[in-house]
Amino acid sequence: MRKLISENRLPVKKIILIGLLPSFLKKLVYKMKGYKIGNNVFFSLGSIIDVKEKCEIGNNCTFGFFSIITGNEFVIGKRCKIRPMTIIMCPKTTMGNDVIISESAIIRAQQPFPDSEIEIDDRVHIFPNSIIDPSKPIYIGKETAVGFSSYIFTHGAYKDKLNGYPVVYGKVSLGKAVWIPCNVFIMPGVELGDDVVVGTGSIVTKSFEAGSFIMGQPAKLIKTREQFVRSYTDEQKFDILKGIMAEFAEHLRYFSNAEVSPVNELKYIVSTKGRSTAYELHLDSNSISNPDKNTVYLVFGNISDETIHLLEKYNTSWFSTNRHQCSEHLTELADSLKNYLRRYGIYFERR
Repeated sequence: MRKLISENRLPVKKIILIGLLPSFLKKLVYKMKGYKIGNNVFFSLGSIIDVKEKCEIGNNCTFGFFSIITGNEFVIGKRCKIRPMTIIMCPKTTMGNDVIISESAIIRAQQPFPDSEIEIDDRVHIFPNSIIDPSKPIYIGKETAVGFSSYIFTHGAYKDKLNGYPVVYGKVSLGKAVWIPCNVFIMPGVELGDDVVVGTGSIVTKSFEAGSFIMGQPAKLIKTREQFVRSYTDEQKFDILKGIMAEFAEHLRYFSNAEVSPVNELKYIVSTKGRSTAYELHLDSNSISNPDKNTVYLVFGNISDETIHLLEKYNTSWFSTNRHQCSEHLTELADSLKNYLRRYGIYFERR
């Protein structure tokens, strides 16, 4: 018998009929359904999108092996990566740019309401095996990380409310640059301010202000930002970047076929596939007078609009730590550097 309200289950028939098609045929099918799909979007084998009303996908997004997306609305920005075996089943899903949903993560509104939705801002990373339940609204701010096997729930309901058991529903909001490591449980109704750090294995049952370091079961305030965040001088920060640059050289040597030669502590030549590129660290942009399109420029200090215009004129990749920005165009080397800097929590917004 056909049910009045359909259950939120995997669309097995569509996975077989559409999911096994090659990427270019899937895009053709989706465009015929009215989906708006940007340039260089790629769908892997078994991946499928089954959206009833509005679907918009920005440029350069990828959908991994058997990633499943269902709902009423699905709108994502540029360069998002939905990795293999990810499941997103939510009435309304919105993502910004450069969002990563890693392997086997599940975003599913198990008990959907009319306001069920999840909004994920720019440069958020949801790590593998995390479970997020947006039965009530969830907001995740820019550059926040939800670590391995962590849970975010907007409902606590199973036992009989008429017999006195608590049944709780409440939206969850995570601010900018919140750090949730592994095995953390965020309960319904929790709001965490910007830069909150949560200890591993914590159960968060109440809200905390920006800059808090919290830990425990239930989580309690351990330290404020002023008590656990170190303050560096500009000279110390520049030295830290020099160390990261040297580490990146070793990373390239070990994990790629590139030969990396230091010119000095601020410049490295990368040779691969018969061609040479370089990356350089600059204290400011005054020394960049004749930019080379084969060089990646990392500027620690001030970088003027004029210099940015000059770099983009030559289609040159650049990063600015004071602006927290980088060029829209990134070479393969620049993209690798960008990903390596993320290891140290250094993020850049593309212009």
